[in-house]
Amino acid sequence: THTNRILDILEKNNGKATFFVVGYNIEDNIDTIKRAQSMGCEIGNHTDTHQILTKCDTATLREQVDAPNDMLKNLTGTEIKLFRAPGGAFKGVKQNIGMPLIQWSIDTKDWKSKDAAHKNRTEEERNAELRRIADDVVQNADKGDIVLMHDIYNFTADLCELIIPELTEKGFKLVTVSEMYEIY
Repeated sequence: THTNRILDILEKNNGKATFFVVGYNIEDNIDTIKRAQSMGCEIGNHTDTHQILTKCDTATLREQVDAPNDMLKNLTGTEIKLFRAPGGAFKGVKQNIGMPLIQWSIDTKDWKSKDAAHKNRTEEERNAELRRIADDVVQNADKGDIVLMHDIYNFTADLCELIIPELTEKGFKLVTVSEMYEIY
C-alpha cells in the first residue's frame, strides 16, 4: 500500500527510485514490483530475511544474497545488479556479496519516526516531525545524493508527499542508482 502511494508520487513528479526488496516481501508484492519496474524504477536486493550480514556465516550470507536474486530474476526477467546491506553493515563480508554495495548519503531515519514507534504522538507532533525531516532532506540535498527511506511505513509515504515535489521544484531529477552512476 505504502509503496504504491510512493510510486504514485514519483509518477506525478516524473521521478524514479531504486527499491531494495527483502526476499520475504517479494511474493506478496509481485504487482507492485512489476509496476515499479514498468515505471523505470530499479529493483535491488536487500537480503532474504533482513539479517545483519556481519553476523552470518558464509553459507547463510550466500543464501541471504542469492535467494532474493533468484526470486527477483524469475519475477522481472532481469539480473538484479545492486545490493544494500541491512543497517549498512558489510565490513568483513563485502568480498562475499559479489554485487555492488549501495550506501546512502542522506539518512531520513524514517524507521525511527514511524507511527508504530510513536503511538502517543499527537497529529501536530507527527506533522512537525514530517516537516523537520523533509526540510532537512530538501535543504541538504545535493546532486548525486542517495536518500535512504523505507517504503514499508505510512510515515514514509507521507514524507515522500513532502520531499519528492519539493526536490523536483528545486530542480532535482529523481533517478535510479544505476542512472545516477551513469550520470556521475
